[in-house]
Amino acid sequence: MNKIVILFVTLLVPVMAAMAQADQKLIDKANKGDVKSMVLLARCYENGAGVQQHSTKALQLFKAASEKGSAEASAYLSGYYLRGTSLPKDTARYLAIRQELAAKGEPRGMAG
Repeated sequence: MNKIVILFVTLLVPVMAAMAQADQKLIDKANKGDVKSMVLLARCYENGAGVQQHSTKALQLFKAASEKGSAEASAYLSGYYLRGTSLPKDTARYLAIRQELAAKGEPRGMAG
């Protein structure tokens, strides 16, 4: 149990630090197509962490990162389709994305 908590904290702290302040370096890296930065910045926009909350900008970044092969971005993107956030609700598209992830053996495709 303690190992799980330590692992969780170890993985979460860098993400939370990036989300706490979407600095110019993160924005620049995302604009240059760095997939990890795109996902982090999208999460910042999604949650209003360090930037003004903006679900449409988050959606655009998740789509772009997903197109570059990010399973994490695809999983977040599927949630936008499921909820109809900043685009029309599309349960079929949600399921298709999740099935694509699952077919690749991606755990994010098997949950939710």
